Amino acid sequence: MNEYSPSFREVATGVGLKSSSAIHTHLKKMKKDGYIDFVNTLPRTLRIVV
Repeated sequence: MNEYSPSFREVATGVGLKSSSAIHTHLKKMKKDGYIDFVNTLPRTLRIVV
């Protein structure tokens, strides 16, 4: 297990998407709904909230 969050591209690959922009859309929705948090301007800041 790594000590840092996955990149958006790594998340996209993990769920079978080829586009990092597609995963960004899904992650923004999850952030809005309060499931996760991340800082748009910083890499690897993804964290699970719930």
